[in-house]
Amino acid sequence: MERILLEDTKIDENLAVGVEQRGDEIGLTLVSYKSMTVYGMEIEIWKEFIRAVNRANIVLKLDELTN
Repeated sequence: MERILLEDTKIDENLAVGVEQRGDEIGLTLVSYKSMTVYGMEIEIWKEFIRAVNRANIVLKLDELTN
């Protein structure tokens, strides 16, 4: 069964992202004006991926606060 977690969402003129779930796998789709990438991962790997992105976002926010 496929479940859309995030419809393809336009980020800007050159980037869109979408996320879907098929069983115990998450599919991440990135589309730019140059290419399209689809990456499938198990849910536990997805959670680690999100944690890593969240850590990077925290660093970015801290940089914004100090600059």
